Order: sequence, then C-alpha cells, then structure tokens
Amino acid sequence: YPTLFRSWARGVAQGVAKQPKGAQEDLLRAIDLMPEWQGGYATLNVFYLRNGQTAQAQGVEARIKTLFADTTPSQHDEADLLQTALEWVDRS
Repeated sequence: YPTLFRSWARGVAQGVAKQPKGAQEDLLRAIDLMPEWQGGYATLNVFYLRNGQTAQAQGVEARIKTLFADTTPSQHDEADLLQTALEWVDRS
C-alpha cells in the first residue's frame, strides 16, 4: 500500500497548499489504486466541497452510496475524513 498512501497523502498536501489540479490527480490515483477503500472517496468528496465543486462532490457521494451500499464507513475512515476536513478548514 505505500503507493496508495503516498498518492493520498500527496493529494491532501496539495489540497492544503491550494494546488487543486495536482490534488485531484493524486486523490483520483489513490482511488484507482484501491477502489474498495472508502476513505479515498471521502477525502475526494471533502476536496471537492472545499473547492466549491458541488456537482463533483455530489457525483462522489453517489458513487459512495452505490459502491458501499451494504457497508458502513469504519471509524478509521471517518477519522481520516474528519482530520482531512479539519486541516483544510484550519489552513483556509
């Protein structure tokens, strides 16, 4: 998983640094590397919301509901989402 988490972390870092193109590319790459990880979608959703990309965020939410209809997010994924959201809010 090193490549997955490297892409995810780089995407988060670029999002915080207000480099949306690179952030989106890396967050999407993380999802491609591990599409079964809900945390990747959750982070991408927060990224879109923080950048005012409501339509894209709604698309990600729909994918989450479709792909993970029979599961609930783990506490770890929720913690990842919360931490990412808080970092972006603190730096904005």
